[in-house]
Amino acid sequence: MQDIMKLSILFDYYGGVLTDKQADVCDMYFNQNLSLGEISEIMGITRQGVRDSLKKSEKILLFHEEKLGIYKKDLNVASLINKIDTLLDESDINPDYMKKIKKITDEIKNLI
Repeated sequence: MQDIMKLSILFDYYGGVLTDKQADVCDMYFNQNLSLGEISEIMGITRQGVRDSLKKSEKILLFHEEKLGIYKKDLNVASLINKIDTLLDESDINPDYMKKIKKITDEIKNLI
C-alpha cells in the first residue's frame, strides 16, 4: 500500500467520493488506527474484504489526486508561505508591514 500518512490525508481531501462502506473502512483504518482484523469484526466481513476495500479506496483516492492535484497544490502553497516567512525573518522590513504580511500568510495557512 502507498504511504499510509499520504493516503490518510488524501482520504481527508477526497473521502466524500467513496461509498459509505469504503469511507467507514478507511476511517477505521486511517483515523482510528484499527487493524484489518478489528475492522473485519466490526464490519462483519473478512480481513480480505477489508483489504480489498482499502486497495480499491486507495486507487480511487490516488486517481482523484492525480486528476485534481489539490493536496499537491496545498503542499506547494505551504512551501511558498514558509519561504515568505523565512524572507520576512531575514529582512529589514518595517515592523508594521511585517506584521501585516505575517497576518496574511497565517490566514492563508488556515485556508489550507
